[in-house]
Amino acid sequence: MSASRKSVTLTLLDDGASEGHRFGINALASTCASAWGSSRELFTGGRDGSVRCWREPEGGGVPRLRFTVDEHTDWVNDLALLTDGDLTSAVVSASSDRTIKLWRPEGETGTPSKCYTLRQHTDFVKVLGYAADAGTLASAGCDCCVVVWDVARLAPRVVIGGSEGARAHGDSIYALAVKLDGGLIATGAVDATLRLWDPRAQAAAVGSLVGHTDVVRGIAISADGGCLVSCSSDRSVKLWSIGQRRVQAELRPHSDSVFCIDVDESCSRVLYGGRDGLVLDDSFAAHASPPPPPPPPRGVCQVGAPALRLHRPAWAPELLWVATSDSSLSCWRAAAGAGGGAGGAAAGGDLARRHERGGSGDCSEAPPSHRVATIRGSAAVKRLAVLPCKRRILTEDTRGLCALWEALLQPLPRVAADVLPRGSCVRRFDAGEKYDKLLAELAEPTAQRTYSASWFTASARSGALELTLCASSAFNAEGYASELGIAGQEDFRVNLGEQLLCALFASWRERQKPSRAAANGAGGSGAGGGGAGGANSGGAGSDGGGGQCAFRSLEQTPVLICDGSVVTARSRASRLGDLPDGAVPSWVGQAVLHAQFSPRAPLKLSFFLQPHPASGLPLLPPDCNKLAAATALRLDKVIAYVEERVPSGKPLALFASGKPLAPDMSLGAVRAFVWKSADEMVLQYKQA
Repeated sequence: MSASRKSVTLTLLDDGASEGHRFGINALASTCASAWGSSRELFTGGRDGSVRCWREPEGGGVPRLRFTVDEHTDWVNDLALLTDGDLTSAVVSASSDRTIKLWRPEGETGTPSKCYTLRQHTDFVKVLGYAADAGTLASAGCDCCVVVWDVARLAPRVVIGGSEGARAHGDSIYALAVKLDGGLIATGAVDATLRLWDPRAQAAAVGSLVGHTDVVRGIAISADGGCLVSCSSDRSVKLWSIGQRRVQAELRPHSDSVFCIDVDESCSRVLYGGRDGLVLDDSFAAHASPPPPPPPPRGVCQVGAPALRLHRPAWAPELLWVATSDSSLSCWRAAAGAGGGAGGAAAGGDLARRHERGGSGDCSEAPPSHRVATIRGSAAVKRLAVLPCKRRILTEDTRGLCALWEALLQPLPRVAADVLPRGSCVRRFDAGEKYDKLLAELAEPTAQRTYSASWFTASARSGALELTLCASSAFNAEGYASELGIAGQEDFRVNLGEQLLCALFASWRERQKPSRAAANGAGGSGAGGGGAGGANSGGAGSDGGGGQCAFRSLEQTPVLICDGSVVTARSRASRLGDLPDGAVPSWVGQAVLHAQFSPRAPLKLSFFLQPHPASGLPLLPPDCNKLAAATALRLDKVIAYVEERVPSGKPLALFASGKPLAPDMSLGAVRAFVWKSADEMVLQYKQA
C-alpha cells in the first residue's frame, strides 16, 4: 500500500483506571508452572482486545496484574496454553480481528519479545482447542471452517471446510474441543448441530450429534474420548455417548441460555452458567437411568451479568473463576462434590431453589464465604464527542460518568519523571452531570471561541479513547501559541497535528539524530522512504529545522501504526525508536524531523470589512477592505486593524449576520457558528 494510507493511532491513558479489563471477559486459562519461570498465573482475554496475566501472591489472595499484551485490535474470544512436558511454553489467543497470536512471556515484565501472527480465517476466530498429549491446536469461527495448526511451522496442517461448498457447518462455529490424544475434534455451531472430525484422516467427518434446538455454546470431551458434554442456548446441558451418537443424560435447570461449562475428566460432574448469571454445580450421575429422585443442583453463585466463561485454576481446582459480560472477574469456592453430594450446601441449594421460583438474586445472595476474590474491571468509554475546537473530547463511560480529554497537553513543571501523570483527562464531572446536557453546553455555538477543521478521528472500540491521524487530514488545524498556553511570541502559530506527532515521536526523533547527521540533513532519513515534501505553509509549524515540540511528550502512550486495516507496528511511544527502518510512515517522518507537511484543508480564509449600516463610520480604503488571514486569528486582531485605519475615538466592535461577535472568537468560529455560508464572509464594524 502507499505511504499515504498508513495511519497512526494513539490511546489516551486514564490515570484513574484500574488494572482490569474495560469490557467483558471472554476467555480464561491458567498454569501451575511455565517455561518462563512463573507459577500460579491466570490469563484473561477481554473484549477490549487485551490479554492480561495475573499472578497469585504467595499465601493466596487476590491475584495482581503482572503484564498486559495488546496485540489484538478487536475482541479476544479464546485462549489456549501450549505445553512442553509439564511446563506451559506459550500463550495462544484468538480474536475477532481474524487473527491468532502466539507468544511467550519474557523476563520479569512478561512482555513478549516476539509475537507470531497466524492468518487463515476470513472472519471472527471464536474458539480454540488444544490437546496437550498430541500437541494439536485447532481453531474455528464465523467463517464456518476448522483449522488444525502445525505449531512448529506456524502454518495450517489441515483446513476443514475451507471452501464455500464444503463448509464444516452451515453457520458460525462457537464451540470446539479436542480429545487429549488429538484423535478427535468436536465442533458446535449456530445451526444447533455438533460434528465430529478425525484430524489424522485429513479431517474426515466421523459423525454428527443432533439434539439441540439452538446455538451450541460450549463443548468438553472426556479424557478417554468416550463421552462429550455440550451446552446450548436452548437452555440445556447434554451428556452424549460418542460411540452411540446419542444423548445419555440432560440437565435443564436454567431459565435462559446456557453459555459455558466446566467439567471433570470423566464428564460426570459439570459446572455451568448462562445468560441469567446463575452458576450451578451438578452431576450427571444423579440423572442416570433408572433415576432416583435427583437432588437439586448446587448454586455456586449468582453474578450480575451473563456468565461467559468458567475456569478452575490448575493449582486450585476447588476454586471457580467466573467471567461475565461485565469487566470484573470473580472467584468462588466450588466444593469437591456436586448436586446433593458433599457440595450440596444448604445455602447453595437455597440459591438454586430461589432461582427456580423466579428470583433473580445477585452476588449478595450467596454466602460471603463463597466469594474468594474479585478482580475489579475498569470503566469503558461508551459515548464520545469531539468538541468544535477539535482539541477536546467529551466522553461517557459505562458507569455513567463523564470526562473531558485533551489531545494536546501543556508542558508541566519540571518534576521527577516517575511522578508525571500519564493521562490526558483534564476534567472529571460529578456523577449527577449527564452527558447530553454537558455536550449541549460545551458545544453550544455561543460558548465556542475557536473552530478548527477535523485533524483526527476519535473512537473507543477497545473501551479506551483512541485518536487516529492520517496523512490526508492530520495537518488541517492550527492554533495560536498564546491560546494554547505556550510561552513565546503571541502571534506564533502552531500546527496541531504536527505538535501531537512531535510529542508522540519524541524518542523516535532522538534515535534519528545520528543518521540525520550522517546524511547531512537528507530528507526522509529513517522515516521509511521519500517524504511528503510539502512546505510548512503559512508558518503553520516551527522554524523548519524539525518539529520543535511545545507540548509534553507522551512517552507511556500506546501507539499503533496501521497500513489500511493491518497493524504493521505496535509500541509505547518511549520505544518507537526501536522500530525497524521503514516502520514509521514517511509523512510522519517529514513532519517530525523536518517540519515539512502539506495541509489538505485551507488554513486561511478571506473576508470583507464594511461599516455597520447604523455606525456612520467611513469605508476602509479599497486595498484594505478585503483580507485573507489564518482561520485561527482572533477577532481582537481584526478590530485593532480596523481601529488603526478608521479613527472613531471609541472602541469598535464587529458583527456578522447582524449578530455581535466576541473579540476572543476566531475567524474559523465566526464562519462555522455565525456566518454559516459558503459565500465570502462579511464582517461589519461599529462603535462598541
